[in-house]
Amino acid sequence: MGLSDDVEEIGVTYPCSEEDYFCYFAGGTTQAAVIPVNISSWDLPQGEYIVCSFEAENFKELVMDALYKAQQYLYQVWLPNKNLSTDYFCAERYSSHSPETTSMEVWLKPTN
Repeated sequence: MGLSDDVEEIGVTYPCSEEDYFCYFAGGTTQAAVIPVNISSWDLPQGEYIVCSFEAENFKELVMDALYKAQQYLYQVWLPNKNLSTDYFCAERYSSHSPETTSMEVWLKPTN
């Protein structure tokens, strides 16, 4: 079951049962009616999200530098200035899985 170039990918960080740790889920969309036994399925929870879009020169810069800077800005500047807090949940939405991908989004669930 391969991914085509137009498949969205997502990485999700969420709390796990062990204190001070988190779980990370990575996956892509599928049109399959039946999910194979060796593959897990996961649905993005419904609700409102704060969405931060950003770009970089190339994929390496996107995931190694721009993602870190976007998250630092969100958590240290933007959210406090808006007096907002979020759940312990963060989704990273990639528009494709191509090495040429230069943009992505970070999705956060507001708590207030």
